[in-house]
Amino acid sequence: MAAGQQIRPDNTIAFGMGTPTALHEKRMNASMSSLLRAAWGILAPVSLASSVLHAQHLHLNVGASRPQKDVPLSFINGNVFSTNSAWFLPMPLQTNGLHKGLYRAGSLTITALPATPDNGGPDPWRAALGSRIVAEVVSLEGPHGGEIAFWDSDGVAESDSITFRVPVGATNGTWRFTLSEGDGSPGSDPYGHIHGRYFTTATPGLYTLGIRAVDVSTSTPDGGPWHMPSPVLRFHLQADATLQYLPSPPRNPPIPGWVGNATVQFAMEKERRYALLFSTGVEPTAWRALWGPVLGNGTVHSLTVQGPTGTTGYYRLLIQ
Repeated sequence: MAAGQQIRPDNTIAFGMGTPTALHEKRMNASMSSLLRAAWGILAPVSLASSVLHAQHLHLNVGASRPQKDVPLSFINGNVFSTNSAWFLPMPLQTNGLHKGLYRAGSLTITALPATPDNGGPDPWRAALGSRIVAEVVSLEGPHGGEIAFWDSDGVAESDSITFRVPVGATNGTWRFTLSEGDGSPGSDPYGHIHGRYFTTATPGLYTLGIRAVDVSTSTPDGGPWHMPSPVLRFHLQADATLQYLPSPPRNPPIPGWVGNATVQFAMEKERRYALLFSTGVEPTAWRALWGPVLGNGTVHSLTVQGPTGTTGYYRLLIQ
């Protein structure tokens, strides 16, 4: 099993001593996955796509500590959404409409806080008058070969085409979408609250998106922006339900028969129960519980597990 590889819960992770990559790939192929699904019977995991839990609409707010020149922009409530909080944005499978067959996140709106009474301001964390704020996608981590597509909107009509695509592995991106509804002219309100924007993917997995806020205005006396860019905010998105395997670093010097600890990582939807199972074989009677069942709390969960010694181990995530 390659480091960081992700699988859906109706598949199985295999790792252990002396197990070549080719054997891992063989055990992960479609025919073996089907065999394992049949063997599970009543223990077969419930797909998140079959019963979507509707998330509350959330707002990630952009502003500044002071509405003054050269003060960096910031995600005012970014700590709620950052990877440090273990929060994730669900991307349920769409079964109809324009995004049918894709996993879509649309319950998070990124806003620019208002500076004038006409838009409900002035907010104490507003950016300066005359600033024009955009969100810039910088990086994306996730399953091999995956990508996140962004669908823009003017707040009135949803787009019927993809605005840009971000491939997994991007580290220095400059893909942008506008947050401010004003034009950035002198004295204009940086406020923006635009609905109808979506992130989609065709590949199940746990993604980590890195974004920052940038002021692209030119309305200062020197013809530049009012604010410096914000620090990059990284947050998780989960398409379907997957299990990720993160092996421990190699032992130096090596110890025969020792594979050390490993970490398995998965996102836990609220109101579902999760259990991690282990087996040294693929027979249905061979599985035993390592952890759980535990009620999901809407966060990405990491578990440290002891790697098997002298054999191959299989891990499965059961979702009910």
